Amino acid sequence: MRSLSILIPAYNECETIESIVSDALRVGDELSPAIEVVVCNDGSSDGTGEKLDEIAARDPRVRPLHRLRNRGIEASIRALYAAAEHDFAFLISADGQWPMESLHPMAEKIQQGADLVVGTRANKSSVYTPYRRWVSGCYERIARAFGSPVRDPGSIKLGRTEAFRVPVAAVGVFSEAERLIRAARSGFRVVETPVEFHARRSGKATGAKPQVVLRAATDVLRVGSSLLSGWPPPRAPECDVFEAAGSAARSKPHGLAQRVLAPLLDRRVTNAVRYLLDDWLPPVVRELRPLNRFLANAFHGRDFDLDFKQKAFSMASGEFKATYERLGAGAGRYRDCDTTPAQVEAIVDAIVGTRVLEVGCGNGMLTQRLLDSGIDVVPVDVAMPFLQATRERDPERGKPVLAALPQLPFADGVFDTVVCAHTLEHIPRLHESVQELRRVGAQRLVIVVPRQRYYRYTIDYHLHFFPSAAPLAHLVEGTVRPVDGDWFCLTSL
Repeated sequence: MRSLSILIPAYNECETIESIVSDALRVGDELSPAIEVVVCNDGSSDGTGEKLDEIAARDPRVRPLHRLRNRGIEASIRALYAAAEHDFAFLISADGQWPMESLHPMAEKIQQGADLVVGTRANKSSVYTPYRRWVSGCYERIARAFGSPVRDPGSIKLGRTEAFRVPVAAVGVFSEAERLIRAARSGFRVVETPVEFHARRSGKATGAKPQVVLRAATDVLRVGSSLLSGWPPPRAPECDVFEAAGSAARSKPHGLAQRVLAPLLDRRVTNAVRYLLDDWLPPVVRELRPLNRFLANAFHGRDFDLDFKQKAFSMASGEFKATYERLGAGAGRYRDCDTTPAQVEAIVDAIVGTRVLEVGCGNGMLTQRLLDSGIDVVPVDVAMPFLQATRERDPERGKPVLAALPQLPFADGVFDTVVCAHTLEHIPRLHESVQELRRVGAQRLVIVVPRQRYYRYTIDYHLHFFPSAAPLAHLVEGTVRPVDGDWFCLTSL
């Protein structure tokens, strides 16, 4: 094989993911001169995302994909098929039930002329419970009745990447069976070969949950209708997740407002909308989850996490960073800036000296304004899509830095002025972050935060709320005044 993508869907597999990836790299090197290991972290809450980012930092052949919310294994598999960049792809789980060495006999079938190989589990009876065997048997018999050329369609697979990208109509786990059927119909040679199969090393199996079985049953009806009548039409897999920091975001934006409304909604408009929601709607209506879900879907897309505020303070750093990677690759890319023109002018007027640090540069509008004013500014952000947008505004002068509060990679007092606009409300460790901003500054600290009351559900990822000036003035140890509906804070260092 000229090149190979090893694809691994993972959900709460922190205990096993490092050994699985290590095995994938080792066995992949034995079979192909060019490999990549692509892992889709499906909204894990056990540190899987952070562990993957650590592994990727050590080996560039490892490519993590992160999803904010768990959407199921089939959604992860679709994203992995679309994300694979090499000629051949090998799909295997992260639970350790299939030895990575299973790739060897499957690769032999490829060398013999097969386009897609399924590794059949000959010993399922010794691993699965009677109920799980019954579910698996029903799945396989239905797939065969629909025309699957091989047994065990839910097992591991190796094949040409284009064979995995055939369009399918199913949206649940039956899509794996449909994919084999349509691949064979499209002229790909689909074969099988026996492989070893073991009990899970850790984690919890979810493939036989009643809701999964019910969704598969619904899928059977969809697939039958699609194969017979062409409706619903099959769709090719799309990569609707995004990569870790350091790689280009691959997420596809969702939501009308991301393309149409977001560019029109500057800070003054969003402040007015927030005022109507927070001050005019009765609290019992304002906190209705369906209302906030509708608004979040419109402005940010379906992956916006309404429960982020409850999760953020216990999130691993990699998962927290991934949240803002997604934001920067979605609606964030369409909005020019969170800072109003009046706030920008107030910031420029408040700057002293010529060496400025901007923490939370976003899309780089303020950075560009400062550069055009002859100010030497260093922009910083935690999300790579934002840094890329900042760099694109001025490739020669804009030199953004990937970093996050409360740990900035700068010496004490190296900047004359430190600017932090519409950023502190997002940072879990608020007081430590303010002290870090003071540490790297020499003369002045300029902070802008929203004037906003706390609600459980908000159409943003704000973690801290500042409805009044007095507590904020105590926090920043400076003066606070309103500018265009937000708080403008000025501190002498």
